[in-house]
Amino acid sequence: MPMTRVLVCPDSFKGTMTSFQVAHAISSGIRDAKFEAIEIPISDGGEGFLRVFMSSLPHKVYEARVTNSVGNQTSAKFITIEEGNCAVIETAQACGLQFARPSTEVSLTATTRGVGELIISAVKIGARKIILGVGGTATTDGGLGAINYIEEMGGLHGIDVVVLSDVTTAFEDAARIFAPQKGADGVAVRILSERLMSLSRRLPKNPYGVVGSGAGGGISGGLWAMYDAEICSGIEQVLKLINIDEIMAHSDLIITGEGRLDRESMSGKAVSGILEHAQSLGKPTWAFVGENKLRASEVADFGLAGVKIAKSIEELRLAGAELALNHFIKHESNSDKRES
Repeated sequence: MPMTRVLVCPDSFKGTMTSFQVAHAISSGIRDAKFEAIEIPISDGGEGFLRVFMSSLPHKVYEARVTNSVGNQTSAKFITIEEGNCAVIETAQACGLQFARPSTEVSLTATTRGVGELIISAVKIGARKIILGVGGTATTDGGLGAINYIEEMGGLHGIDVVVLSDVTTAFEDAARIFAPQKGADGVAVRILSERLMSLSRRLPKNPYGVVGSGAGGGISGGLWAMYDAEICSGIEQVLKLINIDEIMAHSDLIITGEGRLDRESMSGKAVSGILEHAQSLGKPTWAFVGENKLRASEVADFGLAGVKIAKSIEELRLAGAELALNHFIKHESNSDKRES
């Protein structure tokens, strides 16, 4: 009797559990139920992005003192891959939400300067290509803090910059869509939107309308306009890195997930990336989430086999065991019917 093999590839439950914790909890339940689990935590460019790369590729770790989102000094890590020619940076290490409680003041003053400091640190040790994951930031400065520091240090002079975006939002919508999550009230959103508009006019190219340019509070658009950065889907690059199609091809069931499932989840986020690959291979896919904001009809329209809500390690473990067992029972029942 073949064993059910489950691929577990969730994103983090932001602010609650890392993707590694979520994947391990679900996989533990599957193994407790005597089924096989393949654990692959993922990130679409936000929280945990750097750790996913560190778990997947040979690398060297560096640490730098940088300015965090509220202007204080902090230690931030980045890595080099490809024999040191390429640096991988998680912007949230320098300007993430973890440095201050969301508030109107923070939303207006948060800076990406530390990201520029990380980029220059990587260039100084020989990196000729910079890969940036830009999710989970506290900033909406359009990358101005980073650009100012880079220019103070003499610019990038042909260094290739690749931005891995976790959203498809354009530059002009960054404040309206994301700033309220960072503490901005209505007045602050208008001020930030006006600042982005003003910045777009001063940059060498206008990032308005560019897909993904609003990621990280517009830092992706700022770097695109100033340094010809390439903006890519973060989840697609990560899935390509780990060769997800080959792994899925040898799996019977896929489990992905994130803290909150909503329509935005299906616009370039980790869940949508996993689901797209799974559908192309005809693999049933479930989402384990802390909160579900989709209607049952929307879940079906997106192509998910179902959604399970689990808000703790224990709930994730039990949900993993239950789903694997139910899938196995259903599969065996269908096999019996075909044979009869």
